[in-house]
Amino acid sequence: MTNVMIRQPGYMPNLGFFKKIQSCDIFVFLDDAQFAKDGFDNRNRIKSSDGVAWITVPLARPVFGKKMNEVLISYETDWQSIHCNQIYQNYKSAPFFFSYWPDIEKILTCKHKKLIDLNFPHNYK
Repeated sequence: MTNVMIRQPGYMPNLGFFKKIQSCDIFVFLDDAQFAKDGFDNRNRIKSSDGVAWITVPLARPVFGKKMNEVLISYETDWQSIHCNQIYQNYKSAPFFFSYWPDIEKILTCKHKKLIDLNFPHNYK
């Protein structure tokens, strides 16, 4: 029997997401489903010194009724620097942080046009 997983790519997914990919035979990114407001498509929680902190990618409006692969990112604020700083400050002491940080920073600082390109960074350099 073939094990198939279908999932929308969220912003900064947790390790469980990657474990699911690893454990299935076929993985399908569902990028043409409707964008879910207040979901994890453009936001996530991180641990901070004050407890849980939300990091949210601002979006160009309107988003209502758009598919995930149609939603555009807004750059009216410098959210990339804010997210990089929050992640760096809160995780720099974690084991293996500096093994992964250059790739994470590269993905976050690339100016993606669409949210799907940030959430599924298959083409960053």
